[in-house]
Amino acid sequence: MLSKRQFVNFSRVEDIDVIVMAQLGRSTKAIQARTGLSAGQIQYRLTKAKKQDNLPVGIGYRVQWRDGTSALARRVDALMFRQLEDKVRSRMRGAINPKALPAA
Repeated sequence: MLSKRQFVNFSRVEDIDVIVMAQLGRSTKAIQARTGLSAGQIQYRLTKAKKQDNLPVGIGYRVQWRDGTSALARRVDALMFRQLEDKVRSRMRGAINPKALPAA
């Protein structure tokens, strides 16, 4: 944890980790566990980064992840969606009437 005031210019690893983890939709608690920063320090960095990236008020990195509107979320969808869909379909075949599922 950073205990003294420090200028945030995103040159330290923990500053970058905050943004990367937020872009991956991680919670403040998860970011705290990895970086050792307080919730206030994390929010300060996210707010500062949002301004630098010209994101509108109410739209943050985690919102973009959840909504699937960020470039990263779209890439993950493109790479993983079909694979995850097949896994879920396979698991659900035993739990649901197989006749109710469309053919794969």
